[in-house]
Amino acid sequence: MKRKFIKLQILMLFFAFLSLFAQEETQPIKVGIYGGLSFNMHKGSFNTADGILDCGYFKDATSLRWLIGNSVDFPVAKDFEISGRINYWDAGADFTSMNLNPPNITLPDGSLTRLNTEQNLNTTVDYFQLSILGKYFLFSKMYFTLGPGLGINNRMNYEQTETIKSPAGVTFLGGESTRKIISGRFDEYGRSKILRFYLFAGIGYEQYLSSRFILNPEISYSLPFTNVVSNTEWSIHNVQLTVGIKFALGQDKTIIQEIEKPGKVEIKEEKPIIADVSPIANLSSRNVLVDGTILNYSDIFVSEEISNQLVPLLPYVFFESGSSDLDDRYKKLNSSQISEFKDDNIQDSVLGIYHNLLNIIGYRLNKYTSSTISIVGCNEPLEDTGDLKALSLDRAETLKKYIVDIWKIQPDRIVIKSRSLPQVVSNRSNPDGKQENRRAEIYSDDYKVIEPVKLSLRNINIVPEKILFRPEVLNPEKVKNWSLNVNDIKGNMVWETTGNASPGLAIEWNFNKDKIYDISKSNILNNRLTTTLNLFKENGDRIVAVNEIPVRRQVTSRSLRGDIIKDSVFERYQLIFFDFDKPEISKFNEEVVPLVQNRIRTNSNVEITGYTDRIGEEKYNSNLSIKRANAIEGVIKSRIIPNKLTTHGVGETFIYNNDLPEGRFYNRTVIIDIITPYEY
Repeated sequence: MKRKFIKLQILMLFFAFLSLFAQEETQPIKVGIYGGLSFNMHKGSFNTADGILDCGYFKDATSLRWLIGNSVDFPVAKDFEISGRINYWDAGADFTSMNLNPPNITLPDGSLTRLNTEQNLNTTVDYFQLSILGKYFLFSKMYFTLGPGLGINNRMNYEQTETIKSPAGVTFLGGESTRKIISGRFDEYGRSKILRFYLFAGIGYEQYLSSRFILNPEISYSLPFTNVVSNTEWSIHNVQLTVGIKFALGQDKTIIQEIEKPGKVEIKEEKPIIADVSPIANLSSRNVLVDGTILNYSDIFVSEEISNQLVPLLPYVFFESGSSDLDDRYKKLNSSQISEFKDDNIQDSVLGIYHNLLNIIGYRLNKYTSSTISIVGCNEPLEDTGDLKALSLDRAETLKKYIVDIWKIQPDRIVIKSRSLPQVVSNRSNPDGKQENRRAEIYSDDYKVIEPVKLSLRNINIVPEKILFRPEVLNPEKVKNWSLNVNDIKGNMVWETTGNASPGLAIEWNFNKDKIYDISKSNILNNRLTTTLNLFKENGDRIVAVNEIPVRRQVTSRSLRGDIIKDSVFERYQLIFFDFDKPEISKFNEEVVPLVQNRIRTNSNVEITGYTDRIGEEKYNSNLSIKRANAIEGVIKSRIIPNKLTTHGVGETFIYNNDLPEGRFYNRTVIIDIITPYEY
């Protein structure tokens, strides 16, 4: 093939030599070289080899490759030329295709899952091409070119690999996640190469650098009429961006300039020139941290921590002293909102989920139409007044009325009862304990009604707290007014501020964090904000200074202590509720404990942390939190002993608001972190 390419070059030079005898002096022949980038667009679908196992089917791909060639331009008329070109073109691309029929595999824990893989095809395809084009000059230097071309294929090789995408940790027999399937040439297995016939169209520009050398940028498109190989619908389109250098043959151009005849010279009186001193501007920006520290640079960093948790549902609703009214912190919906509500789609905190308790119960009663509940109203005789039995019934009736009226549950599916103190009483000598006793309790024989809620938490932190802009203006007295605007990478306005005269030494931007978070989610390389300072003079002239602020985002999963979990599965389970002043596992945890046990492997690292609320002495609560953690340790070891298990108590460490009774209940807990390494 190299010989063919050389022969084509010699042929074009021969034509160039012959045309020297026929050319007009003002229209030289131009010979040159060119090269550039080719954006290749592979269209159609094909496979690598019929009858080969896992051969894969591939459809469409794009690539950025290169080409290089020679050209000869023959003048025909004043604005028209015939151009002959030969080039070498790299037309290869990389294709990907997901396995449409993934097999089932068995994981080490015995579960059955799909093995999802991706087929990767690396192709080497190149051509020697000859095209004969007509060039019409739209203007003195810009032209349009069009004509046919012929391509001879040189190489048509490929290598196909397969990569496992999921589940994580699974490998092929050799221990690798990628394997080679097949390699070879496309013109095998009953296929043959096809000559490439195409139509070439382009727009270019010729700029004389001297009397002989010409700079020639061009953009063009090739439309193919043939496929790459037989028995396929695979063709290659391409857009080319090239730059060429041409040499004009023949004599140098003689450039004649008409010299203006001298006339009567009029002498004018010169007036003194007064320099108009304009302002000169520079703009810089600084990060301001939460503690007020000012850094000497600006860089917005958005960190997003994601954790998946199971949130046990506290089936208690608390009331103010002497009242049966539902407190405003409990989320109330209207009838038009319930169609959008789902118990597994509450994007809120743990206490935010709890405050949707009545809506979760109503949603689940609608979902499980045979389930029933009972509501028991309670009171605290030391603080509640009046008819205490009637007050307890009113508290239970308040909950029933909301569920019946809003969620349209049949009244006979809800039984209300009353009692004085709850069955498990909190400390009556403490105001917090008395507050906890003023409640209504929800029970159900169907666990699905009060089972834990799945929660996906996103903890978003943005640094810095704000941005400080530092404008520096020389000759500020010349400034009439100014504006400072911040735009995202797409040009959308994010923030703007204005002022009269010259700006001060510092401009503070307390940015909207929700808007910055949305900007950071854009998958744009080198995401940034652009800040523009505009200074306006009296005559309307504008002086501009620009500053850029990078915007970066990172998504991580973290454990309770903030350690980044890498190459491992991190799971967290929260066991509530321990009864007041009790270390024993309560009945609320009966369904959650087996779930935790089933997630632990012998190679897992397990950490158990016990907590208490604020009621009681600090030293006593520290010992109580350790006892609660030890109780969970005993249950886990009764089934499996993991590789590493640590247990400790942290006493009155408040992970929820202890000013609320529900916050104290949720704080009487044990958190279990399970970290299981992937088995590569």
